[in-house]
Amino acid sequence: MPVLSRDMWDAAPARSGGTTHTIERLTVHHSAYVLRTNEDAPAHLQRLQAEHQRYGWVDIAYHYLIDLEGNVYAGRDARLAGDTFTTYDPTGHLLVCMLGHFDRQQLGSAQLDALVSTLASGAHTHQVAASTIAGHNTYEVATVCPGRAIDAVLRNGTLRRRTELLLDSRTPRFGEAA
Repeated sequence: MPVLSRDMWDAAPARSGGTTHTIERLTVHHSAYVLRTNEDAPAHLQRLQAEHQRYGWVDIAYHYLIDLEGNVYAGRDARLAGDTFTTYDPTGHLLVCMLGHFDRQQLGSAQLDALVSTLASGAHTHQVAASTIAGHNTYEVATVCPGRAIDAVLRNGTLRRRTELLLDSRTPRFGEAA
């Protein structure tokens, strides 16, 4: 399954500017809004982008976003550092955002599979070790992001282990099933 383009979710154009960076780590976030049905995913992305641009950012904060069914959407150009409402510096981070609020909802298998695939693809593309995978709260203690459901697969090693297995088994490409 390919990464769905910005046109697929009717993204507004990115503004000029932003900080260029080199990807050195892979960081998982959540949107912190409950996504009840996948039909709402494009509107959810549009609301996030509008909120981020109202805040003065050049674009949606994240490089890739994953919906409940495991569809992967293109976000901000990965050559540009993301943004955050918290105090950590996302420069050097490939930001992958899971659509949903994972303190309030469970992480489904399709979404987890897509996350593994996206992280493996990001690791391969940017020559970054899977050992760098972490949640937003690793860098900012005053946040619950990426939520308890995602924290569980980070803490127990499932996310890194599955990503490493995919990297070891073949050259992953964005959007492939893990």
